[in-house]
Amino acid sequence: MSPDKNAVDADRSELIARLHELIEALESRVPHFEREGEVRIAQDAAALKRMALERIAQLEHESSAV
Repeated sequence: MSPDKNAVDADRSELIARLHELIEALESRVPHFEREGEVRIAQDAAALKRMALERIAQLEHESSAV
């Protein structure tokens, strides 16, 4: 494996780990729907989680395709 490929693989692994951390943080937050704007925050968090999961799948696919 070339040094460049090692670096790319390490970067990809780091990004996947960070995205998993983001998802864990989003999942650990408890919405307080009695607060103004909370519904929108919960919707945005769900969308962000969905995008993070899609990005993880894409990165994992790229990793297995190489």
